[in-house]
Amino acid sequence: MTIKLFILAVLFVISGGVAFSEYFKNHKFISFLATAIAIIATFYLFQDIYDDLKQPSSSPQPPRVSEVTPPEDSPLEEVDRRLPTKIAKGDFAAYFQPKQEMFEPTADFQARRHQLLQQFNHEVKQRNLDYQAGILHLTDYNADTQLFVVNLYWQADWVKPFLGELQSKGLVKIGVKEAKQIYNEGREKPLFITASLNDNQLEIQGAMVEKGRAYSILSILSYRYIDNGNGTVTDTRTGLIWLTNANCFGYQDWKTALQSAANLASGQCGLRDGSRRGMWRLPSKEEWEAMIDKKYQPTLSNAAGTGPWKEGDAFSGVQSYGYWSSTSLATVTYYAWIVDFDRGLVNADGRTNTFYVWPLRGEQ
Repeated sequence: MTIKLFILAVLFVISGGVAFSEYFKNHKFISFLATAIAIIATFYLFQDIYDDLKQPSSSPQPPRVSEVTPPEDSPLEEVDRRLPTKIAKGDFAAYFQPKQEMFEPTADFQARRHQLLQQFNHEVKQRNLDYQAGILHLTDYNADTQLFVVNLYWQADWVKPFLGELQSKGLVKIGVKEAKQIYNEGREKPLFITASLNDNQLEIQGAMVEKGRAYSILSILSYRYIDNGNGTVTDTRTGLIWLTNANCFGYQDWKTALQSAANLASGQCGLRDGSRRGMWRLPSKEEWEAMIDKKYQPTLSNAAGTGPWKEGDAFSGVQSYGYWSSTSLATVTYYAWIVDFDRGLVNADGRTNTFYVWPLRGEQ
């Protein structure tokens, strides 16, 4: 019992005794005063008891984080490292470019970097739009290679210092059934990035996130040719779009070859790209020269640009010798240039002779 309770109890006893004492019976004022003091003491006595009963248990409470003090034999950073790391919204440099503290061993610093990147990737997998880097647009899908071709629109300024060269196209590998479902739910998706350490070097990659899974965006820059899945192939070095089928028209003379290319449209030669007549043409001499890769035999690379062309990678029906160009000789106009993939040469021949036709579309 507190001192306050003790005093109130004493006052109650004394005043109560005075109020009912025979000695003070004829002293009405004193009896009245004692009774009033007894009543007041009783009120405060019970109020104090009630307040004490409402008090929570006095058992010790765990200290707040700010009250935690490290043991004397443990350095401060050992305690701090056990606390969760918080990143201010938008402070992405804290994830990707943390600073090593003066008294932080390198091994601990690298472990902290891994932890930070895991936190970042977790937010990305949760589709946290505070971490969105832009918009991804699904274009074409190849069911054989299970690759989506995607357009990338990097809209967040924060991503540019960390990603370096911002590619505008990419590839996403997704199984056919899943790809169809994702496509039908909408062609525009939030664009994210994921980050990891490889030999302590930061590697950042674009990502599409669907239903808690992050799909990495393969760099289109590492592929020479991209099969668009609609009867066309894109040359990433030149931006030109080629007909996948390199032998749709067989042998033709130069004038007929020009007409065949100009009349080509979607629905012919395996095309499903919505192209119309007048969009296709024969390659120029310079465009053929840009396609030749003399490291390989024949002198045409595979889709990845890492080896010689093989059937279906990414073109089909490629012939070793001779394809028409649209370019005539400046001095002998009845001759035109043809490409020889067997030797990697561009030669001239008479326009009345017959060679293969391989159309393309795009800038000239």
